[in-house]
Amino acid sequence: MCNSSTQKKNNFPVSEWGNSLQLLITSGLQQWVEGVTSTTDKTEIIDVDNRTHQCVDSAPPLPDLLYHAMGGLLHDTYPLICGGVLFDGYSDECHVIDVEGNMIAPTLPVKIAHSGHAVVNNSWLWISGGLYIDEDTSSLTNTNASWYIFVQTL
Repeated sequence: MCNSSTQKKNNFPVSEWGNSLQLLITSGLQQWVEGVTSTTDKTEIIDVDNRTHQCVDSAPPLPDLLYHAMGGLLHDTYPLICGGVLFDGYSDECHVIDVEGNMIAPTLPVKIAHSGHAVVNNSWLWISGGLYIDEDTSSLTNTNASWYIFVQTL
């Protein structure tokens, strides 16, 4: 977790990605204490191979705080974050952070979260299963459907 003892980066280091096994952690629930939830909009990069942990101060913030979203790194360059739970419902938006730190947003066919997901062939995000909002009944529904999200290189 990003705190005062964590190494900080001033620039969003997308040019450094793909060189080792790295995890991008952004937004989400920070803690759950006696029914009270705290959220964070911080972005962290954990480099598993080099055993480093960095907070990224200049990562563009997502439009809304999310948790239980799906994502991955496409083309070794573009972090993609899709769906997730918002405080007023579920999201159908996807957000790609490009090299300049801009946001580009494709859309999912349903508002979904809690899904399995994986990057396929370094260019597709495969999302499978999860919970979505049924637009006809406004109810939360399980699905076993799958979607692929493709992002062209910019």
